This record gives sequence, structure tokens and C-alpha cells, in this order.
Amino acid sequence: MARPRYVVLCLALLLAGPPTTRAVAPEDPVQAEQARFLMGTLATAAAWAGTAGQADAAASAALDEVARLEGILSTWNPESELSRLNRCLQAGMEMAVSPDLARVLAEALGFAAESGGAFDPTVLPLVELWGFRKDGTVTAPSDSMVQATLNQLGYERVTLVTESAVVRCDGGGVRLDFGGIAKGYALDRAAQVMEECGAVAGRLDLGGEILVFGVEAAANVGIVDPGGSEDPLGTIRLDGAAIATSGQYERFREDGNSRWGHILDPRTGYPSRNLMSVTVVADGALLADAAATACFVLGLEEGLAFLEGLPRCEGLIVHPDEQGRPAISFTSGLR
Repeated sequence: MARPRYVVLCLALLLAGPPTTRAVAPEDPVQAEQARFLMGTLATAAAWAGTAGQADAAASAALDEVARLEGILSTWNPESELSRLNRCLQAGMEMAVSPDLARVLAEALGFAAESGGAFDPTVLPLVELWGFRKDGTVTAPSDSMVQATLNQLGYERVTLVTESAVVRCDGGGVRLDFGGIAKGYALDRAAQVMEECGAVAGRLDLGGEILVFGVEAAANVGIVDPGGSEDPLGTIRLDGAAIATSGQYERFREDGNSRWGHILDPRTGYPSRNLMSVTVVADGALLADAAATACFVLGLEEGLAFLEGLPRCEGLIVHPDEQGRPAISFTSGLR
């Protein structure tokens, strides 16, 4: 059967945030770009500043910041701060954490509450159960294994004491994973560092999650076709904003004739299969990152309502229609 053709949408969305303290823009800023492998993906930083040396230093400092945060927020590094916190929580102990970890946890718990648990930072045991932290072939878990693992989840069990930045959990056994929010936070912090180094514009890309600020960095960003076509579904003009996409088309596991994606529904314990992809544009990368994940799990109607309720945030959802063909829905602010 012939593959259905998409109508290409040209979506212009300007979400410039409130003015920040920035260096006076030179008449003809110079660009410098650097790239490194960070947070499990290719990270690129392009900076515009008055001199080539200043731009290069700003790009390097931005990637240094992402690397620093990886050492705090990674669950892959057993010596990271998050890994140490998880060992404490699993043993029923509390731990004082850094300002960065406290900020990300506070945001994650907020999104968990707003999404009714569709976004849940305690999902790590479920991620491990489905084999997304292993190489090679993995057999899908049984229903009883899934139900047993769900007993280890629950964002409501986690408490962050804001005055002392102490984290504790009710009953122990909980372990945190910031996979749906850490890259967004890293992009926001990297942009701030870039500006502090004198950059008047910057474009940061962390595995397809993109943040831009400044006139020179504005760009047209293609929306990935989750059906596999090399042609984008459309483009969004990104100007003073961030964009993130969630979908099951890149990271998945296969077991015989079955395939399951890496975005898991913490409420059911199973991979979310209602949507094909969700793209969110917001005035911050953390917001775009977490909102895309939550919306993907919530599904079409609840997801659209969730996005509509978030300030300075818009989204586009690719989903199957009644005949199983791809269809596109978007929030009222995209036009």
C-alpha cells in the first residue's frame, strides 16, 4: 500500500522570553562551533560574539557545563550524584543534594503532579525491567514482573525539603531517572553560561533537542517524520525558544515479532503506544523536554489539553487516524 503523503506545515512560533542581561551586540558578530559526545549523544554548541576567541570560549564553556551536569544527573555513571542518591533512597536513607539536582528534582516532581503521573522521575526500575539499560536481545517481561516493578515506583513517595535540599522517600526502594528532563535542563544552563561568556547569540543541539537565543542563531527546524521518511513533516521557525521531540521510532527493543519503545507509561508499566511522536516548542528547553514526554504518555486528547494548560508552550502531535494512517494535531498557538 502506498505510504500516505503528509501536508507540509510551515509553523512560525516566536516564544522570546523576558529580556535578560546580555552583552551589547557587536555590529558583525563572529561565529564559532564545537561538538562533543555528551549525555549519550552528540552535543553541538554554536556561539556568536564580538571576536572569534570570545565565541570559541563561549561554545566551549557551554559544552563544559553540559559535561558537568552529566556528572551530576547521569544514571549510567555509578559515581554521579544521582547514582549516589539512588543508593541512599533504595536503602531508605536521606541525602542532601546539590542545587542543580534539587532544581531538576523539584521540576520533575512538579511535572509528575501536573500530568497525573504520566511523567514520573521514579521510573528507573521500569526502564531496567524492559531492558533499555542492556545490550543485545531482551525478552519482554511478564505481566507479573511488570506489576511487581510498579510497586517500586511512585513520585508521591519522594520528598524534597527545599530549605535544606534534603531528599528522602517514604519506605525506601525508590530510584530516580531524569531521562525526560535532564537534557532540557542542561541546554538551559548551557545557554546561560554561553551568555555569561559574552555570546550575543547561541544555538545548542543535544541529540535533536535544540535551544536558540539571539537574532543570529534563529533557524528553521525540521519536524522529524516518525514514519521513517527523510523528508520532514514541516518546519518551525525557532527564535528565542527551545524544541524537543518524543517518539518511539529511534530507541526501541524487539522480541520476535514484537517491538516496544523506550517511552514507558509509569501508570501501567508498559510502553506507550497511543501516539507516533510529540514535538513541543517552549521558551525553555526543560519545559519542552518534560512536556513532550508527558504528552506522549498522556495520548492525543489528554496530551493536547495538558499542553494547552502550560504557559508559553505549544505542541504538535503525530498520531494514527481511525484507519491507522498518520494524522497531525496541534495546539491553538501553532499557526
